[in-house]
Amino acid sequence: FLYVDTGAYRDMAGDLVGKGFEVARAAEDVFGAKGSGTSGTAGGKISFTGRNGDFLTLKGKGEGAIQNARLVELPLFLGILSLIFGEDSSRHYFNEVLLKYDVADGRFRAPSKDGIEIRSPGIKLLGGGTMDFSGNLDLTLEPRVLDFQIPIVEQIFSLLKKGLAQVRIAGDLAKPKVSFATAAGILQIGIEGGEPESNVPLPSDLKKGAAGAEPQKRAESKDLPPGPK
Repeated sequence: FLYVDTGAYRDMAGDLVGKGFEVARAAEDVFGAKGSGTSGTAGGKISFTGRNGDFLTLKGKGEGAIQNARLVELPLFLGILSLIFGEDSSRHYFNEVLLKYDVADGRFRAPSKDGIEIRSPGIKLLGGGTMDFSGNLDLTLEPRVLDFQIPIVEQIFSLLKKGLAQVRIAGDLAKPKVSFATAAGILQIGIEGGEPESNVPLPSDLKKGAAGAEPQKRAESKDLPPGPK
């Protein structure tokens, strides 16, 4: 239901449920880019209250999912894939996204541990963060390898196994900056690739693993096997 008071109080409330949305049709509106090879179905629900005309007063919670998907050409997912699998990552893709979030102060906020789950056949990312109503991201995700036979950029494989790695995502949803934080530093990759950055403060939970981290080598691209159809 959706309730809107057009009188003096201007109260509004909603409890909305949707399913069966085609990701390919909504890609440009939601992710800011067309994805000709993108597929999948999305659904979710949200409950909220606030004041009509003042979106900063909205408070609520919700959840959503993208399933049976092929997510690779959209900037957000392309940046993560390039980071983990190398620049030539077009043959690998994410096939499921799960979200749990709250709404307050003009932001969608996912719990830091498991508010966001992004899966591919060989790896999943767990974490959380925020996205404001303008589409600006501030996310931290922890990669977990599900299949050790998949090719991954050599410099991060051992760190993934030890849990000494985080994927940091910041900026506009249509063109996010994706970086890989390890105990030895932060490697800035981005959609078009980039050079390693130094002297960048690390998250506190990664600093403690610095002593056991292995020296990093420059990333090498891997030719990946075709993903499942």
